[in-house]
Amino acid sequence: TYTSKNPYSYIDVSSINPDHSVNVRILDVVRGEKANKQIKEANMFNDDPKEGYEYIIAKVAVSALSIQNDASINASYTDFTFYSGNNEEYESTFVSLNNMLSTNIYAGGNAEGYIVGEIKKDDANPKVAYGLLMGMETYGKAIWFKLQ
Repeated sequence: TYTSKNPYSYIDVSSINPDHSVNVRILDVVRGEKANKQIKEANMFNDDPKEGYEYIIAKVAVSALSIQNDASINASYTDFTFYSGNNEEYESTFVSLNNMLSTNIYAGGNAEGYIVGEIKKDDANPKVAYGLLMGMETYGKAIWFKLQ
């Protein structure tokens, strides 16, 4: 498992699995009232966060370095899992937000978009993991980003 030393650093995740390799970056992070407001403004039907929780929005960039057989990969917000500073997995949250990360890219392609989580207000050290749900931990290549 890889941990970024800088919350918004460029992480090279080459040889992430036998079929493709990608680079993943966290470009920006917003949480608290600013994130809550952004989500509510995007769609008035989005739920407020649960009591004691707040939204966190991260802008993510994914670059496909190589993909076997001229295939594409799906760069998606569903590839990310939010965790607390104590390594407890947060429940997935689904909101409507413009420019959510969700697109297919081919080798040499790039995608940017948003991922959203719902975290405890008092969590000073939230994290997000890329690739856990994709089986990448099998290859020892799931990566973690600190979001504080």
